[in-house]
Amino acid sequence: MRKFACVSLSLLVIASILLYGCGKNKEEGYLQKIESTIKKIDSGVNEFSDDLDKLTSNLESSTELTASLLEEAYETFKRTGDEIVRQYRQALNEIQNILKDKEVPDYKKYIQLHENILKNASLFTEIMAKLTSELSAAASALQSDHPPEAKELAEKTGKWAEELKRLIESGKELNEDIKKFKE
Repeated sequence: MRKFACVSLSLLVIASILLYGCGKNKEEGYLQKIESTIKKIDSGVNEFSDDLDKLTSNLESSTELTASLLEEAYETFKRTGDEIVRQYRQALNEIQNILKDKEVPDYKKYIQLHENILKNASLFTEIMAKLTSELSAAASALQSDHPPEAKELAEKTGKWAEELKRLIESGKELNEDIKKFKE
């Protein structure tokens, strides 16, 4: 009987270790997906930021706005922005998978990561909405008797560019958090 109890206890310990190991492997898989997605987001936000800097520079040096400049900028920002939002959603879904998976050890530590990604996604979406709305309004205003001033639009885009720089820094912090989780 004693031998049976020892064997049963040993099997229980081995099973626990294996389950923990499987959970750890799942966690690493989730982290790799999240890290990959965050890197894509960072790349997209950097591209978006560079394009916004170029637009601001063009507007500052421009004496007159043209419909083609505004339409091209709108399409570029809308396309890039939509892709970044899709990637934010993908990262959030991966973290949701971790939060649902009870086999992942210490899964609750990902709640803060989830909140930070959500905060960044919200800020980016807000910047994108302001920018595309302003570009659309400026394009419409070109058709009216009161066309917008390039310099005024440049000031606004410059402010959004600064907000994006803060978002980029926050993205770097997210990457650091993910690296800590992987350790």
